Amino acid sequence: DEAGHDPPAGGVEHLTTLVVPEPGDPAVDDRNVRVQPFPREDRQHLAAADHEVGGLVATGDCQTLREGCVHCRRTVPFVALDVLTPTSLDEALRLRAEQPDAWPIQGGTDVMVALNFDRGRPAALLNLNEVAELRGFTRENGALRLGSGLTYGELEHGVLRGVLPALAEASRTVGSPQIRNRGTIGGNLGTSSPAGDALPPLLIEGAEVECTSVRGTRRVALGEFVTGVKRNVLEPDELITAVWVTPSRAPQT
Repeated sequence: DEAGHDPPAGGVEHLTTLVVPEPGDPAVDDRNVRVQPFPREDRQHLAAADHEVGGLVATGDCQTLREGCVHCRRTVPFVALDVLTPTSLDEALRLRAEQPDAWPIQGGTDVMVALNFDRGRPAALLNLNEVAELRGFTRENGALRLGSGLTYGELEHGVLRGVLPALAEASRTVGSPQIRNRGTIGGNLGTSSPAGDALPPLLIEGAEVECTSVRGTRRVALGEFVTGVKRNVLEPDELITAVWVTPSRAPQT
C-alpha cells in the first residue's frame, strides 16, 4: 500500500516514507528536493514518518537554476520505497535474511547520497536506528568492541579518544558536525570506500569486523574484509554488528 496504510506486521514498522527517481528521470538539483531526516532511536518521530509520500518529499519552486536549464518547470516523478524498522538485533537479522536486497541504513550519510544521485535502487531500506544492540562500546579482556552504530561524534568527543587517538582524530576530519553526529563506523566499513576516514586508524590497530547473520557470527580481519573499491566479503544475509580493537597504546598522533 503506497499510502502507508498497511498495519505493522511482526513488530516491524513498514513505512513508505522514502522516494527515489525512476531510471531515466532528469537530474534534480538539491534546491528542488527537500527530504526530512529519518526517525532516531527515541521513536518519538515514527508516527510522523508514516505520512503520505508527498509529505516527505516535495518538488521545489521550479525556478530556473541556470540559463537554458532543461529542468525548469518540469515535474519529476517519484516512486515509493519501503523502510523496514526492526527494534531488536534478532529482528534485524531475520529481516536481513528475508530481504537480502534491502539496504541497511543508520546514519544515511552514504546511502542517501547514492539514492539522491540514482546510483542504486534497493528493494527496501533496513533502518537500524532502533536497534540498541548496535550502539555504544564494551570492554572484554583488554579488547574494545565498538558497536557498528557508534558515530564519529561519539568517537571524537567520548572517552575513546584517549584510548584510540588516531581514530578520534580521523573522526574530527569527517565532514561537518551534522555529518559526524549521523555517520557511523559500521556504515564506513560497509561502504568500503577508499575515502573511509575510519579505515586507516582501524587497520593499523589490527581491527576485526564482526559480521552477524541468523546463521551465526564471524570475525574478519579488516585487511581481509575490504577486497577492493567499495567491495568487501560481507554476505548478503549479514550485518556489520561491531568492530573489535585491542588498543596498542603506541604513539599515533
